[in-house]
Amino acid sequence: MIEEKEIISLAQTGSESAFTELVKRHQNSIYMLALRLMFDRDEALEVSQLAFIQAYKNLKSFRGEASLSTWLYRITYNIAMRKLKLAKLRRYLPGGMDILNNLPSSDSASKEAEKSAFRQNLAEALEKLPPQMRAVFTMHQIQGLKLVEVAEIMRKSVGNIKALHYHAVRKLRESLKDWQYAEFSS
Repeated sequence: MIEEKEIISLAQTGSESAFTELVKRHQNSIYMLALRLMFDRDEALEVSQLAFIQAYKNLKSFRGEASLSTWLYRITYNIAMRKLKLAKLRRYLPGGMDILNNLPSSDSASKEAEKSAFRQNLAEALEKLPPQMRAVFTMHQIQGLKLVEVAEIMRKSVGNIKALHYHAVRKLRESLKDWQYAEFSS
């Protein structure tokens, strides 16, 4: 398998097949970040497509100081934040969030109804978070990025990111205090 640095170099010289390979390697993670920020599949698809278009246009300026995935996350985050500022979107909770996978499984209808109600409450609680808090929470708790990486993506200090994460977790815990599943790491 070809090293990513080699593929980036080829793409920077104009190789469309090299850029296509980069898209293939990163499209799922970029789409999932966009989906978790936008709460809408169509909007997430548009954001991820715009992110790759912008990356293609600016690939020659990529210096490799950060990883390509961090650079792509930053582009995706910026596009999503711009879209959220421009429009008030109707959002819903996408399936498959890691937090929800930690819910206990049960065959009983009442447990499934409870799980569904929790998902709805979690969606509403996430929706109420300010966009930057939601982004920090999503990138750290759901995407699994380190707070240092989130700080780099959002171009903020690590202390600022830690504060945003702390307040996001606190607000979610408060909103979900009646639910036994609402355990998020601080």
